[in-house]
Amino acid sequence: MSPMSASEPSSEARRLLAAKRTAREVLGARPGVRGIGIGDHCLRVYVVDAATGRQLPGEVDGVPLECVEVGDLRAQHRGGA
Repeated sequence: MSPMSASEPSSEARRLLAAKRTAREVLGARPGVRGIGIGDHCLRVYVVDAATGRQLPGEVDGVPLECVEVGDLRAQHRGGA
């Protein structure tokens, strides 16, 4: 058995990344979902409001979801030189 290199993701990291890909496909286009990230042993789903979060499943591919209410995000213009 060869030792795992420092750049090779752990099995937990691979599991979270795979679940994130699935979540993007399944949840990414839903109204009110603003983004999907990886938290501590979970996926973080950034939602407009709590009602949106309540409509989502509790997990994707066996990985629990943690909904984070962020409101309606809008890009801001920054004036520059």
